[in-house]
Amino acid sequence: MKGTEIPFTVPLVSPGNGDHLGINLEGYIDLLEENDIIVEFKTSVKTMDLKDVNLQLSAYSYAYEMLHGKRPRLLRVVNFLKTKKPKMLSLEVKPVSIDHQRFSHFAKEALKGIRSGVFFPKLSFWCNGCEYTEPCRAWNG
Repeated sequence: MKGTEIPFTVPLVSPGNGDHLGINLEGYIDLLEENDIIVEFKTSVKTMDLKDVNLQLSAYSYAYEMLHGKRPRLLRVVNFLKTKKPKMLSLEVKPVSIDHQRFSHFAKEALKGIRSGVFFPKLSFWCNGCEYTEPCRAWNG
């Protein structure tokens, strides 16, 4: 069970009560290594911290468990730094049960906001290339 650019579609389910949120989580896992290790590749101009990708890693861990009935053993981010001296850093984290609860709660609240037409921009270095960059910059409440 290994591969690259692995597509997934899983139902978003509240871990507390098992309620389906009425929408699926869809995405791609960059790399799945043997031994249940999920790898995400990122390119940036500054060193990333796990908090920058925690939600995404939680989503991948959730999707993996939904598909395989077990948690991944490890989540790894390989950060390619575009600096004068390019370098590559690797960050690793083991999934914990609170990740899925927090992720599901976040997804439920985000979905509620989307369905209500609520929009909270969060400008960051992630904005480069995002399809919502201009609406975010133009937003004034």
